[in-house]
Amino acid sequence: MVRHFIFGACFALSLFGTAQACGFHNYAPRPSMVEQLLSSDHILLARQSETNPFRYTPVKALKGPIDGVELPQLVDSVTRRKLAVSESDSVLFFLDPETGNWKRLAYVDSAMHPIVDEIMQNHSSWRLGGDFERFQLFADMIDHPNRQVRNLALRELDQADYSVLRELSFSLNVKGITSDIGPVQERELEPIRVLLLGLSTQDTAQSFVKQGLNHNRRATGPVFGAYATAFVEAGKKDAVTNLVETYLDDPSLSMTNRELLIEALALHRLSGDLSLGMEILSALEHALAQNPELAPAAARQFGARHDWALRHVLSGALHSGVQLSEADVRDVMDYLAIAGQSIDPLQ
Repeated sequence: MVRHFIFGACFALSLFGTAQACGFHNYAPRPSMVEQLLSSDHILLARQSETNPFRYTPVKALKGPIDGVELPQLVDSVTRRKLAVSESDSVLFFLDPETGNWKRLAYVDSAMHPIVDEIMQNHSSWRLGGDFERFQLFADMIDHPNRQVRNLALRELDQADYSVLRELSFSLNVKGITSDIGPVQERELEPIRVLLLGLSTQDTAQSFVKQGLNHNRRATGPVFGAYATAFVEAGKKDAVTNLVETYLDDPSLSMTNRELLIEALALHRLSGDLSLGMEILSALEHALAQNPELAPAAARQFGARHDWALRHVLSGALHSGVQLSEADVRDVMDYLAIAGQSIDPLQ
């Protein structure tokens, strides 16, 4: 994201004065169920106690011991009724290694049982890597008939680095995905839904992305960056030109959103498509020559991806007379210092 929009990979503290969030989106998606399970050596299933229906009692250890475990959580009324109806259902708990407390993760019904089993079968190997296999498992679930499973799959894919996301195979229900974009309660998963639409070859998905990019140009947060990334994914070189001329060159667009656009371009610069990468570089060189105030944003986003191809144009922007803050000047100078000792990718 995967991974969390000033998005972006982790960048060395020595390069910028503040650390940027790790992973795609440069917003921190809350830890997914798999992330939390992989962090723990104590995982179990529980049901309500036979002697006290308001208390949980462990019924099966998935990892670690079960003897002596006491769960402090109370069984809420909704869970109590659901467990009373189905004797095969249970509730998933894990011991948080950071706090030492047991935490409830999910209600495990007939749809969730095989997923939990699959995760536990791969628990050890996924700790060591296996990201593609892990994320492909959830990519296969994004059109699952059960909403809980669909949202679980989206949350897991939201953890994936974009380079991994692009390599996954999936069958996307465009109508279903777009119908879930907009409601407030679904806002957290909107970025990953948009990114998946960008990866779709269906005309309706690409049309939705184009409209969404324009509709969200005044929005704040990660959604605009997701639309920009999806827009380039769907439209390639033509989309780069459109993105720069229509949006990046627009001085009325907030600087935050203009940086989101640059980050989307920085992501695609290293997509492996040489022609697209060179088009992005050419378009950005023109944009930075006309808008030198964008130099710090370009330094941050390209520097975060160890892409030093903008060294010459950023040097020109820095000496153009544009007024920048001390922190912004430092970001550009740090980029130039490292770029002078590095090799440009794709060149």
